Parts: sequence; structure tokens; C-alpha cells
Amino acid sequence: MFVFPEELVFVDDLYNAILNLLICLLIPVSLLSNAVITKKTLLKTSFYFLFLVVLFPCLFIGFFTYLDIGDIVKNGTDPSVEKIESLKVGDYDYVLYRLNGGATTSFSLLLTKERELPMGLKYVDRIFLKEKSYKGKIEKIDDHLLALRIEPNYATDKETVFRVKIADQEE
Repeated sequence: MFVFPEELVFVDDLYNAILNLLICLLIPVSLLSNAVITKKTLLKTSFYFLFLVVLFPCLFIGFFTYLDIGDIVKNGTDPSVEKIESLKVGDYDYVLYRLNGGATTSFSLLLTKERELPMGLKYVDRIFLKEKSYKGKIEKIDDHLLALRIEPNYATDKETVFRVKIADQEE
């Protein structure tokens, strides 16, 4: 799966889920409306074909997003993303999350660099993702370096340490 390294998201998880649901609904609706109003046969056929191709995946993703909205309303936050630790460095927060994809996936750790923006938005830069990991912590080594310590899943494994350069802070 392709994931954008940098993204602009809402601070509130509920707004992100609602936006995802709207996108899942608007894509097939816009293709269908273009197919209906277009006069040229080839273009009309192309829009109908694209509508049929994206309809099921969009409804499938939209259904599960709708279910996630219920969990977010009930819990106040997205239960699949758990904030473990945060470290403030200049204008940015380096945040370590535990990702839970559900019963058929293993836990993962995600290190991000975040900065809150006006109007309830947040800039998020995904720095590092370690799959099959449950516990970890971040430490500031000096003004230019962070350490991400990932505890082993099994007694036979060793602790893994990743060093992350701290980007120059814009003051």
C-alpha cells in the first residue's frame, strides 16, 4: 500500500473519518453524474465503466469508515491509533503511535513529526514505521538526533535502536 510521507490532516479524528467517508461517496457520484450529463457516447461509456469499477471499493471502504466513526464518537479518538509518547522539539512534536489494524494484523509503531496549524489542521510527516512491534519509546540524544528504542516482541529478540535526525527548526 502506498502511503504519503507528508500529509495535512484534521486534529480531530472524527473530522478525518467524515472526510474519508465523503470522498468515498463523492467519487462514484461524480462519475455517475458525469456519465449522465455527457453527450458523447465514448466518454459516457467510459464514465459508466469507471463508475462500475470504483463503486464496490468505495462502498466497501465507506462502510468500514462509517463503522469507525461510531468507534470514534464512542471513544473520543480513533481506537486503531494509540499515542504512546510525544517529545517536543522546537515547533514540532515527535510522536510515537501504536497502530492496531485489527485481529488479522500485527501491531506496528509509527514515528511522526507533527505541527499544529490554524483552523484545526495538523501537518504530519511520517518518519519511521516498524511493523510487528508493540512497545517503544523516543529519547532526545542531542539537538540534532533522536533515538527510537523498540522493545523486542519475544524474549529471544534484542532491543532495536533507530537514530533519527532532527530537521533544522525554522524559528
